Amino acid sequence: MELPKHNHSLSPTPPTSAEPVRGAEGSWRGMILSTAIFAGVSAIILFAYGIFGFGFPQDYIPRGSLLITALGIQAVFAGITSFLALHAGTIRRKILESLDWKQPTWGENTENPYQIEVDQAKIIHFFVLGMIPNIIMVLFTLRTLYINWNAPADKVLLIPSGQSILVGLLCMVGCIFWLMLARSYDTIAEEDPQKEALPEAKPLAEMSWESCWWMGLCTAALFLKLIFPSIELFLAYAILLWVLAVSVEQFCRFILGWFQAKTQKNQFTSPITVFLRYMVFVQGNPIHSLFYTLEQKWGVSFRSSWAIRFVARATLPAILLALLLSWLLSSLYVVRINELGIRRDFGKLHSEILSPGLHLKLPFPFGSITTYPVKEIQIMPIGFEQPKSQRISYLWTHKEAKEFELALGNGNEAIAIHAMVFYKIREDKEGFLQYALQFQNPTDTINNFAHHCLTELTRNSTLDTLLATKRDVFAAELLSRLQNYINENQIGVEIIDVAMVSLHPPADVADAYLDVISADTDAKRVVTQARGTANAAVFHAIRDYNRMVTDAETMKYSRIARAHAEEDDYIAAAEAYRLNPDCYRMVYWLDSLQDILRGKNLILVDRSLNIFYDMKGTESSENQLMAE
Repeated sequence: MELPKHNHSLSPTPPTSAEPVRGAEGSWRGMILSTAIFAGVSAIILFAYGIFGFGFPQDYIPRGSLLITALGIQAVFAGITSFLALHAGTIRRKILESLDWKQPTWGENTENPYQIEVDQAKIIHFFVLGMIPNIIMVLFTLRTLYINWNAPADKVLLIPSGQSILVGLLCMVGCIFWLMLARSYDTIAEEDPQKEALPEAKPLAEMSWESCWWMGLCTAALFLKLIFPSIELFLAYAILLWVLAVSVEQFCRFILGWFQAKTQKNQFTSPITVFLRYMVFVQGNPIHSLFYTLEQKWGVSFRSSWAIRFVARATLPAILLALLLSWLLSSLYVVRINELGIRRDFGKLHSEILSPGLHLKLPFPFGSITTYPVKEIQIMPIGFEQPKSQRISYLWTHKEAKEFELALGNGNEAIAIHAMVFYKIREDKEGFLQYALQFQNPTDTINNFAHHCLTELTRNSTLDTLLATKRDVFAAELLSRLQNYINENQIGVEIIDVAMVSLHPPADVADAYLDVISADTDAKRVVTQARGTANAAVFHAIRDYNRMVTDAETMKYSRIARAHAEEDDYIAAAEAYRLNPDCYRMVYWLDSLQDILRGKNLILVDRSLNIFYDMKGTESSENQLMAE
């Protein structure tokens, strides 16, 4: 293995010299700028496809590809490397201007304005263009790894099979472009072993080789995806881990380069050399690069080892032979125990049913075997779309998925029906061939027939009728109609069961429907309260009536008794008057006088006896007077 004549150093700064070479790198600025623009545009395109993928479906959940996202992250780091190399040339030009500046005679303490610009440019170079974008992309890479590593394998976003070839061809175009850039930078580095024209030529070449190899591996993975479906996922994780390792080393070199740049005033080279890139891509070929690194850095020579040279020379033929064997092995296919298969040769389907076991077919892409899980019971949501969380909300007012509204009666009412159809592919030859050959997408056909049956069952009904219908009766009728349609159209499917999840007004009008129910409940409550109030008022009125009647009767008898008593008194008084009127008058006069004088102070004098009585109105005096 012939080694290059130049000796590449991993130091972030070139060997010191008296003065930097003037104007030597100006002719390469256009090339570096083109590399940076290509890397940036590639990153935008890769992110646009990798993160948002092939548009937003009806459920507004973004889809994309983990592999393309990983390539986008790698392209961003390639762009950062290119912009750093471009900015390093600007700093070197400022250093030349600083060296040409002369101290004015009128001011011995005047600072060199160009040196101030150099110091500011270095700060921008290391922090704004280097560390900050590096940290942002490291965090984004860690987030991408964390989310996809913890997600189920079937939830990791991959490129659709129908787009794999097209995306692979585009990656091949990018690989060719990076290959041209890598060879161009290698040529610059070989023609300038002292690194005077472009000190960053070799790191740029290693970065270009890195992008070229990843693009090439992505192309190969997408072409082999139909044979080895998991290769795309493995390659995506490999790119993310590689980028993460490179970015960590790059960040450490930025810190070290910042301290070195502060001590070197007349020289500057961007610290974009990464040992991992150097070890794998310094010679373009990763295997040759590894041997070269061992020999140059650690003195391990393989020049006299015939076995090592043989392995190095035989690596490429061995890889090609392995790819050939892999392609030939694609003619073998295993039908699993729960499946039946159909062979397709040059796009033509055969009517022979392939039972579980090992079968032969033409190698990819000339032949293929399509299998169908005939032993599995499949579930199809009807009336709504299954939420991505795979959870079904049994509270109908909580809308977790898109549901379909069915018009009722004259079209003034609507209802939403959530049902699950359980079905399986028929295992007999006639039914299986109907499922495999009659329809291009039998699942969509079953879904359309199921919704047609729902429309038939609801178009002549009212909301109250359907809400009052038993679910098992409705499900049995739906199963019967759907099975009849499937048999008539020879879809080759057996309906196992139809389960009603919910039957309710549309969730979009749940608030209005609940308001109506609440208003009806409030009306019934008000009526009940009014009836209770009326009944209480009637009870109190009857009670008061009975009390008043009783009081009136009591008063009547009381007054009658008093009247009789007064009558008896009057008769007795009349009889007394009749017997002795004078005596009656005297008694009446004395009683009246007693009533008048009761409680008053009186002094009585008896003229005949000359007796003086002091009457103080007391009870004893009054009694004494009465006795006398």
